[in-house]
Amino acid sequence: MISIVWFGRFSGFGGLADAAYGYVEACRATGIDTIAVDTLTNDVVGPHSRKVSVVASDGRLTISAIRPQHKIVVVCHDSPQFLKKVEFRGAVRLIGFVVNETATFSPRWAYDLMDCHEIWTASDFNVDNLSAAVPPFMIRKVPHVLPTHLSSFASAGPIDADEIKFGIVASRPERRRIGQCVRSFQRARREGGIPSNARLIVKTSEGGREEVEEVLRTASLDGDVLEISNNVDLISARFTRQDVWEWLSTIDVLVSSEWGKGWDLPSFYALGMGKICVATGFGGNLEYMTTENAVLMSPDYYDFPDPMEAVNVALYVGHKAAYVRDATMTAALGVAYGRCKDGSAPADLRSFSPEVVGSHICDLVDQYEPHDYYEAGAPRVVAERFRKGGASIAPEPSNLPAPVSLVAPSTTVLPQPSPAEERPLAHFFAKALERRPVLYRSAQAVYRMSLKR
Repeated sequence: MISIVWFGRFSGFGGLADAAYGYVEACRATGIDTIAVDTLTNDVVGPHSRKVSVVASDGRLTISAIRPQHKIVVVCHDSPQFLKKVEFRGAVRLIGFVVNETATFSPRWAYDLMDCHEIWTASDFNVDNLSAAVPPFMIRKVPHVLPTHLSSFASAGPIDADEIKFGIVASRPERRRIGQCVRSFQRARREGGIPSNARLIVKTSEGGREEVEEVLRTASLDGDVLEISNNVDLISARFTRQDVWEWLSTIDVLVSSEWGKGWDLPSFYALGMGKICVATGFGGNLEYMTTENAVLMSPDYYDFPDPMEAVNVALYVGHKAAYVRDATMTAALGVAYGRCKDGSAPADLRSFSPEVVGSHICDLVDQYEPHDYYEAGAPRVVAERFRKGGASIAPEPSNLPAPVSLVAPSTTVLPQPSPAEERPLAHFFAKALERRPVLYRSAQAVYRMSLKR
């Protein structure tokens, strides 16, 4: 007699919405009563439940069980700050889902997570890093979900290597290093690593064309003029989830150069369609990518906050970002082209199916004992006692399995070329903020000491 209430940004666009939909699909695939609530609108997404009441009033939510003995597992797939707007009635277990992949978590973020009884996250990378900020016994690994119907978008027949199409997702052009991708693509064409008639298709959001063109202008180096041309196309539109999948089905190779935040969902979906992916060997990417099913680029590392996430600068201070050199990406494009000619075995991602991940979630939920649930108001009381170092801290959940790795990661990546290249933008952010990480690490050290008392 358990229901799951999943809070997420379902009406938004991008990775947060996609991931939230995937988890709800996984829960419902197992038959467990699941209610999806949009944190942007406070609306219930999809079917309502006969077991749990969700009432929105004056910007706040009230979640309550229809029957007193019914248990509710609440998963907040958003900032834990959202939970402060929700009133719970009845026996509830609060789970904070950490989506952001960072090498360091700020004390403020960790403090808010302590309002939850348990923390879920998708990768071993995050499990390890979270363990330095919150009690490790609270953390469970729940990997991302590969939508079932992606297979219907898979390309039929072999790739025409003479007319190969590379693709880039440019929803945030600078963070995704679009200029570097185009620059490396043009160099690979000139140097013969890929055919001269190869095409690069840049997908950006509605109204993003001018931003992409500006990024290309500022990324031009060594006499290269980067622009939308005959062999570089730009698609600017408002894409739904299905639109993105349909676009992925039209390309042969997806190039991801995300600045090391990990678990790149477009690459995840492209691999699920049998595409070849070029990506950074960093973070959550190593959960589902290996040297056999993808072309992994070896990164350099820089400590600085993500410049495109200024609103979350407290979260990203001290974040270890991955940066890939131009020569590395140019070589990787050539390797991807070689795989197109030789044929590449499709990735085996069955362990990320809704049924498998949903079963994993059910295993976690089924093992909760009655005392693992708390009546309304208890979570914050428990959290405050834990923060103050009192004896009555949040009890370790009963008989929960340890986090498991559903896919053994491979750490073998492309060798890093040695030629000196332009200094990355990350260097300048690191210099400008060199004092802030020191203050941050001091605060984190104090916080960790408080947990040991």
